[in-house]
Order: sequence, then structure tokens, then C-alpha cells
Amino acid sequence: VLFKLIKKLLKLIKKLKAEAKAQSSSKAAMSSHREEQVARLKHELEDLSRQCYFQRLKTSTTISEIIQYINSHVQEDPLLNPVKDNPFNPKKSCELL
Repeated sequence: VLFKLIKKLLKLIKKLKAEAKAQSSSKAAMSSHREEQVARLKHELEDLSRQCYFQRLKTSTTISEIIQYINSHVQEDPLLNPVKDNPFNPKKSCELL
């Protein structure tokens, strides 16, 4: 589905570029509008092509993996088990009786 959309976007970009070249220099405002359209479509094409390569996983699988990870790292979590001694607290150099 994404590949079909990418092909359509590429055709549209080529068409817009051809129209922009065909316009005369007296129509600079329309030409700049076309250039903006081409830039926007190129950006959209880049986003879609990046999305094609994402590995999609089922939510049920990822949720169970996240729960496993959390349970295996509970002891290291500073929010659940706060540090008892603050390492950034200045050390006292001298104590009196």
C-alpha cells in the first residue's frame, strides 16, 4: 500500500516539476507555489519511505516484553528503590565529639 502511494507521489512530483519548468518567469508567484508543493511532497515521500522500513510488532507481544523488562529491573529502579546515600552530598571532613 505504501509503495503504491510512494509511486503516485513520485509521479505527482515529476508532473509538478515539469509544470514549473514550463511556466514563464513572469509567473514567479505561481512557480514558487509549485516549488513549495514539490518540497512538501518530497518531505511526505521521505516520511513514507522511512515508515516502510519500520518493523511492526503486535501490541500483545511488546506489552509482555515490556512487563518482563520492568520486572527484571525492579531492583535497579531509583524511583522504586531510592538511593540511601546521596553521592552528591558534600562529605564532612571533621567531626567533633
